[in-house]
Amino acid sequence: MNSQSDLLKGIQEKKEKAFEELYRLYYADLTVFAQTYVYQLDIAEDIVQESYYQLWESASSQRITKSLKSYLYSTIRNKCLNYLRHLQVEDKYRKKEMDAIQFAGNYEMVDDEDLIGRIKHAVEDLPEKCRITFKMCVLQDMKYKEVAEELGLSVDTIKDHMKRAYRFLRQCNFDDYLKLMILLLFRTNL
Repeated sequence: MNSQSDLLKGIQEKKEKAFEELYRLYYADLTVFAQTYVYQLDIAEDIVQESYYQLWESASSQRITKSLKSYLYSTIRNKCLNYLRHLQVEDKYRKKEMDAIQFAGNYEMVDDEDLIGRIKHAVEDLPEKCRITFKMCVLQDMKYKEVAEELGLSVDTIKDHMKRAYRFLRQCNFDDYLKLMILLLFRTNL
């Protein structure tokens, strides 16, 4: 291929030779670029390969207005940032799981469908405002102040609803599993 425009045209026409040329020209540099974001070679390679694959699949419908090189770098940067955002979300929930396990003093994970069903039922039996408050604070990880603003209530009222919710749930006889309830709720997304 002689020029970038010929290369782009070949890719849009799904010519294998054009993709081979594109791969040869940029793969190594793109992988190093991705690795500066994700720090792991195998993840960087996956992101670059996925980007090439998506370009192959959508080449004829893609409107690439800048150079292929710029397009690929932008695509890979965005994929790396999405990957890192996903890791942050996973870390956040992993931390919550560990906090719940540590709080419970029980390091064995519970996978008891009956218990999960009882917990769901107990949460649904909460008085309406307590249930809504509990779900927003626990499941949606909202701060009391945020919940108060959204529901048009005071922070003290939210605290009161949460106390009532926890008191009610403690009376439901979940035995040693009560402290793991929050963990189970996160996993089952009521």
